Amino acid sequence: MRLLAAIALTLCFLPCSAQELQTAYIKNGILLTVPAQKYQLLPGQERTPQLGVQCIHKGKKSLQVVIFLPGGSLVSDNPEAGNKAGEMIAMSVKGEKIVVPWVGLNEDIGFAYTPTLQAEQLLHSLLESQTVSLEFRPFLTGTPITSTFDVHSLHEVLSHHPECVAQQ
Repeated sequence: MRLLAAIALTLCFLPCSAQELQTAYIKNGILLTVPAQKYQLLPGQERTPQLGVQCIHKGKKSLQVVIFLPGGSLVSDNPEAGNKAGEMIAMSVKGEKIVVPWVGLNEDIGFAYTPTLQAEQLLHSLLESQTVSLEFRPFLTGTPITSTFDVHSLHEVLSHHPECVAQQ
């Protein structure tokens, strides 16, 4: 009896300890994100960065975009160019560290990796990975933060949404 109780507790604890996949339905699509561990921006102000995939389907076309939501504004490496030029953010995927350009979304809420051939390769690498890390610098502190995202469940969940199947 105790063995069954121990197994039940273990099975409950394992999914609860993993980062929870969040789903948001948007116009013509879906946004699937996983949160990383919280970081402290200032005393009493915690932020939770998120990494995900936005899938949009319109007519016969589908588009999948990797999205990064840092939880606030970032220190800009190129302040004269503004958000349209994008931010260079270091990313570790499958043990390889790369610095990639991200284009700012509305009101500094997040960044999207630009949809190019490299973006498709990045998406496939992300979906084949267990974890992905991003290094960024929050605006108020400027101190580099490395957030690690448990992305192993993204591939399976994306395959259940018609907006996302085209790139699988």
